[in-house]
Formats: sequence, structure tokens, C-alpha cells
Amino acid sequence: MPTWINNWNKTAVLFNLVEIRRRLIRIAVFVSILFILCFSLSENILEILRSPLKDQDLVFLKPTEPFFVHLKLAFFSAIMLSMPFILYHTWEVIKPIIKEKDRGNCIWFLIFSLFFFALGVVFCYYLIIPYGIGFLITYKTASLIPRLSVEFYIMLAIIFLLIFGVVFELPLIILFLTKIGIIEPSLLLRNRKYAILIIFILSAILTPPDVITQLLMGIPLTILYEVGILLSRSVYKKKNKRSPGFSSSSGLQLPPE
Repeated sequence: MPTWINNWNKTAVLFNLVEIRRRLIRIAVFVSILFILCFSLSENILEILRSPLKDQDLVFLKPTEPFFVHLKLAFFSAIMLSMPFILYHTWEVIKPIIKEKDRGNCIWFLIFSLFFFALGVVFCYYLIIPYGIGFLITYKTASLIPRLSVEFYIMLAIIFLLIFGVVFELPLIILFLTKIGIIEPSLLLRNRKYAILIIFILSAILTPPDVITQLLMGIPLTILYEVGILLSRSVYKKKNKRSPGFSSSSGLQLPPE
């Protein structure tokens, strides 16, 4: 069991299950209220998501398409706006199993996870979507008239926003894996060239097929990987100061020779 987790007994487990149920109900009620509010404002949300297209019009191909698009927008917006509330209740559930001296670090981890996710969403909204969609609707379409389905575009935009929000968590993922002893800075440095290669392969897969958009994703992710290495070094040094016999590969304390 990791050193930052307290030991539990059966009573604590049962109590926590009751607490989880209670907080899940609160989260469901909160998300439902936000869903109703977002549905009433879904036309404004649609306009915000549509703005990167500039003068490109959106059309619908089925009578039910606009209605379901507004439902999806409302649900997606409600979940996104609820994230601080959801993370707060998640923290309240897991807090009893976290040792008191490590709780401050966990709070900062949650705060920065929100920050990096939001950073990825903003980056995608202002750079990836305009350049990516612009490339796709102008590449070899001289004899064609572009007409984007509103459902196709909104789902594409939501997927891209979520993907970039998640991949921008890379430094925190590296930090967490170092903290629990799965990786160490030397491993990251030794495999840096392979990591960068994988980053650009993923960029080619996840973005439209033009070099500019791929670079717009690959370069920031490479920078985030380097940030992750710095964070990993910092955590690893602190770990070694506290326990000189620590072995990162096993996550266990080695006996002195």
C-alpha cells in the first residue's frame, strides 16, 4: 500500500460507501440543475462553439438534429461546469484515506489538474479547431461547396476539446507516476526521443492531416513532457532525501547494505 494512504478497517469502508452514495446523489442533483440551466442557454453555447468557424454556416440534415444537438451541448456544458463541484466531493470521499501530511499536496494536484485541463481546452478552441477545420474545408474543395452538419461539427468540437484537455494533463500524470514509484527522471530522460516520436505520431492521428495543426499539438505536448521531467526530478529528489534507500522501480524501501 502506498505510504500516503491510511490503513482502513471494515467499519471505515462501510461508512465510506454510505458517504459515496450520499455525495453521488448531491452531484447528480447539481448536474441536473446545471443541465436545465445550460439547456435554456444552449443557443448561446452553440454560438460560442461555432465562433471559431467565423463565416462558415452550419446546417442540419434531419428534423430532430437541432434538438439533440442542444441536448448534447447542455449535458456537456453541465458536466464541464460541474467539475469543481465533482472534484470537491471526490476529495471529501478520498480525504479520510489520505495521510494528513499529504493532503495539501493532493489539493494542489486537483487544482492544477483543473488548470491544465482548462489550458488544453482553451488551446484547442483558439488554435486547433480554427486551423484544423479551415484546412479540411479548403483542401481540394475548389469545385465543392462546404456545408457542415451542426451535429457533426459540435460532436467533433466536443471530442477535440476533451482530448486536448486530457492530454494537457501529461505533466501531472508524470508527477503522479513518479510519486507512486512507477517511473523516475532517468527513465524519462533515457526515453525522451521515443516519447517525442510517440507525441508526434499521436498528433498526426488526433489532428487533421496538415503539418501546421500537427505541430500545434506536438510542440506544446513536447514542452509539457519537459515540464513533467522537471516535476519528476523535484519529486524524486524529495523522495530520496526522506528515504535514501528508495527504489523507484519497485516503489519499496530497500534495506541498507
